[in-house]
Amino acid sequence: MARVKTEKVFKTWGLGTVNAVQPELVPSGATSFSRNFIANKDRLELLGGRKLVGSVVDSNSPCLGLHSIQKVDGDWVLFRKDRTKLQAINVDKDDEWLDSLTTLQDDTILYFSNSFTPAGRQVWANGVDGLFKIYPSALEDPVNLTNRSKNYDGYLLIEGSRAYVVGMEKDPTGLRYSRVDNDDNYVLVSGESVGSSGSTHYTKTLAHTQVFGIEIISGTKSLRDDKNGNLIGDGTGTINYATGELDVTFTDTTIAAVTVSYLYEDPLNHGLADFTYSSGDRLAGEGNVLRQDSIGTKSTCCFSFEGMIFTMQDTGSWKVKIESNDTSLTNVPFNQNVSCASPFGFAQIDDGVVYIDTSEENKPVLKKLSYNALSDKVEPKLLSEQFSFEGFKFDKAPMVRFNGFVIFSGASELSETNDTTFFYNIETGGIFAADNGYNMFVVCGNRLFGGDSASPNVYQLFDQRTDLGSAIAGEVRLGNMMYDTEQLKKAKKIYVEGFIEPAQSFILESSQDRETWKEVGRISFADITVKATDETVGSVLFGDDLYGGSSLLPAPSFFKKALKIRMKKFERQMLRIRSSGIGHLSITQIKVSDIRKKGTKTLKKYKQR
Repeated sequence: MARVKTEKVFKTWGLGTVNAVQPELVPSGATSFSRNFIANKDRLELLGGRKLVGSVVDSNSPCLGLHSIQKVDGDWVLFRKDRTKLQAINVDKDDEWLDSLTTLQDDTILYFSNSFTPAGRQVWANGVDGLFKIYPSALEDPVNLTNRSKNYDGYLLIEGSRAYVVGMEKDPTGLRYSRVDNDDNYVLVSGESVGSSGSTHYTKTLAHTQVFGIEIISGTKSLRDDKNGNLIGDGTGTINYATGELDVTFTDTTIAAVTVSYLYEDPLNHGLADFTYSSGDRLAGEGNVLRQDSIGTKSTCCFSFEGMIFTMQDTGSWKVKIESNDTSLTNVPFNQNVSCASPFGFAQIDDGVVYIDTSEENKPVLKKLSYNALSDKVEPKLLSEQFSFEGFKFDKAPMVRFNGFVIFSGASELSETNDTTFFYNIETGGIFAADNGYNMFVVCGNRLFGGDSASPNVYQLFDQRTDLGSAIAGEVRLGNMMYDTEQLKKAKKIYVEGFIEPAQSFILESSQDRETWKEVGRISFADITVKATDETVGSVLFGDDLYGGSSLLPAPSFFKKALKIRMKKFERQMLRIRSSGIGHLSITQIKVSDIRKKGTKTLKKYKQR
């Protein structure tokens, strides 16, 4: 009778890395270990590398703040705290960071939130040094709004025309929120003189600062601001919204007096920087303080979800529901077993909020707050049942949602700084791990940036062919597989399919019954049969935009390679892939072929002598 030959095909990868059980229990579609490989349902892919933003900073201090805002013209501005400085850079145009604030306290975090109102796009920064407002078009002129009788240091959230602060140094378990920012806070100035007629060029410092809605008129000629600091119309010019400095050049000599009309705001007077409220009966629209003292010892962050404000504490959590009349509210404990130690350890996704839960000591887990499918109750749901984070610390963990993934960093057991980054695939639920850790994450359109955990440096992440000029060392292991039979067996060939770039290569290795790894074969672009492909091969993280969207290099090419196996009988086999080159590498299918059963005898190494 002819021997029965079987094969085992691996072509789905969405289950991620399963490390909460022994490799023998890892199912098909999952890996038992990953390093710098991530996956969608149809492929394992080597992660892209980093690119430094600006010049390297030689310091052991971490990045203490990272934020972004998009200007009206579409450009993105990055902000970071580098030790005692708040710095900014236009990542689309500038090569170096610009100092915005100096002489800040070292070793303290600066918290950010954006405001989008009729007064313009603004970045707000808050910390022990004070509360500041920055216009993206006037980076060197931050507005100091610090008044500790009206506002507070701590984690800052601007949501629904109101600012919220928790985790204050002098009030660690209070929640404070500001007055409502609305049109009543804006003041109109009409016809302020800029100059008499007879010239084309005029300069002026307006009578007020924090201005917007600029219109300059001379007879029938006029210019307006473009909400990005420029004056357009019958001439050109600039306006500094923070300082009120005006510089305008008309296309022709003016024949009538030049005047300007504008609006200005004072956020310390019934605005986002004003947290005051009446000493008697509090009125609608005023600020407030809510006590959240009975569970944790410190609040770490707050966020908005489905019309409620949730506060995370070092132990437990609270929820606040402010009614539309702003005179009634509920402020109650949410869940004793929902907590987050990091002020940046959460990310909002379509159906909830993902966060690192640290309520159980020494057993951090990934969870999601979302509605129960059978009720209108918000509940936590475990997302990391098959992945163990034990041994990792997440008290400084940042988290961000980016292109179908929730990405977060943590510190391994012996590290004082975040040194590992994890990827949670929102669609498949798979989790993967990668080298390097970050203190902060921020998204600029279709780009992701990370603030280093061991230096103030900021990097553009995961879209480079190299990691700061070096090859990316990737490794992935499948489970310890018995190929559907507990009998002894042999396999003759392994077929590997995927996409590869010319400078990339990888090694396929096998471990039989937990013995040492042995090389099955090396695959490079030069020794495979390459066929042209019409399909666009992008990145798991970046879609079709592979490695920064470069069109100067050819797209990765499809490959299929057969490797012969010359090994003794085995019960179980584990396969390992290690990258050894530079550029794109993705594995779409692994097929172990010509598997032949060799009986039920016990391997000699297991026999009792």
